[in-house]
Amino acid sequence: GNVTALMAHTQRSPRWELHAPYYSFKVPIPGRSDRHADVVVIDSIGLEGGVDHELQAARRFREDYTDEFAGAEAGKTQWSWLEKVLEQDATASPAGNGLSVRIIVAHRPVVSNVNRSRTQAERWVEKRLREMLKAAAARTPVLFLNGHDHAMQFLEEPGANLHYVGNGVGGM
Repeated sequence: GNVTALMAHTQRSPRWELHAPYYSFKVPIPGRSDRHADVVVIDSIGLEGGVDHELQAARRFREDYTDEFAGAEAGKTQWSWLEKVLEQDATASPAGNGLSVRIIVAHRPVVSNVNRSRTQAERWVEKRLREMLKAAAARTPVLFLNGHDHAMQFLEEPGANLHYVGNGVGGM
């Protein structure tokens, strides 16, 4: 919900690090100095801030969110950032850019076998994000990791190099 407390905890605990509600970083592939994985961490609630005006009222727990991180402007900003991140390296040749896989991490799923009575706003985010992920997977393999649904799931996107792993079981 409100990411402010999570970010503030960074100042209190040396074991906790969350300086922004969404960010990306590169991880080297062991044994392959020329290859890396892009890890992209997104804020599901923040993305929902970018839904059309008429869907804003349909957002679950809307009264608990701050406009700073989950309002309309914050949502539009995160969608724009995510589009740029997913399009990076798109024009470079696969052998030349060093990117091996893109790992997207979010709280909420894009696809799921669990029926959690999602709102129209949540469905809007799922649809838009799924299209973006499929487009990114046409260039580089994509692995989408999520929690939220109280189930362990592995799902594949038909016809795309895109896989979804859901771990909402609180551990293994």
